[in-house]
Amino acid sequence: MRKNAFILMACLFLVSIGAGGRTLRHVLVQMPREVLPLLSAENVLDAVDFHDSRMRAAVKNRMGETSVLTALTDTYAAWDLSAASRAELKLLSAGKDTLVCLVHTYLTPEPMSVVQFYSLSWQPLAAKRFVKLPAASAFLRPGLSDTDRRTALAAAEGALTEARLSADGATLRFVLHADGGDPERRKELGEWFCEQLTYVWRDRRFERQ
Repeated sequence: MRKNAFILMACLFLVSIGAGGRTLRHVLVQMPREVLPLLSAENVLDAVDFHDSRMRAAVKNRMGETSVLTALTDTYAAWDLSAASRAELKLLSAGKDTLVCLVHTYLTPEPMSVVQFYSLSWQPLAAKRFVKLPAASAFLRPGLSDTDRRTALAAAEGALTEARLSADGATLRFVLHADGGDPERRKELGEWFCEQLTYVWRDRRFERQ
């Protein structure tokens, strides 16, 4: 039954590509195991089935832990892969092409994200073609003195950057984590650093808003 469902979904994917229609549901079915190693092809199919049936889309992943598909639309999907990681996927229009953006976030315990891009056939693409990932200096508030800038950047050494895709629209938000989970330190750093940076997809690239 599961094998037949997989074949059917694969056929639907090929038909949709030929017809010019692309949905993330079809692309997920073709996702190679190495993209999200915790998930098997059966995990993905089961989770999509559960989601479409309006059930909690929870599956036992390849490590025996629970992974949950928390959101799925034609262009966006979100996974809570484990207690230590999550993933978001987004279809992005690039002229006549469509790309897959994958944000894989590791909780260490502060979030650290890896941003990747793929073709619809899951060929890896160089991320630098589509976004310039912000360094800590990009988060500095305008108008700081040179002394404050140096102090802030020294305080942010080793900071981790989290990225989040939008379910609606095509935006990518970055958050700098440099406080180690300390509320007082977060307040102090907030005087120097912006809370987040927002990037908007413009045809073929994420550009800072």
